[in-house]
Amino acid sequence: MSEHQIQISERHTINLTGIKRVLNFDENEISLQSALGVLLIRGHGMHITMLNLDDSRVDVEGNINALEYKNADNVYKEKSKKVMGRLFK
Repeated sequence: MSEHQIQISERHTINLTGIKRVLNFDENEISLQSALGVLLIRGHGMHITMLNLDDSRVDVEGNINALEYKNADNVYKEKSKKVMGRLFK
């Protein structure tokens, strides 16, 4: 298993190791499968500047507001609730 580390600089740049795959991303939220579970990065104007899954590395830039680890099942349930809510407004 890859060692999972997070390095944040000035709440603008984040360098991650131990990343297995990118689950989902947009300018406001990035979901990553890490060696220790699903990691959600929330903020504004975010983009992935480096992605190397062979080395388990991801770099992100943007306004970073929050990091949160979640159980993978909870992430998919929350996403499906949001989609269903928008469909049945």
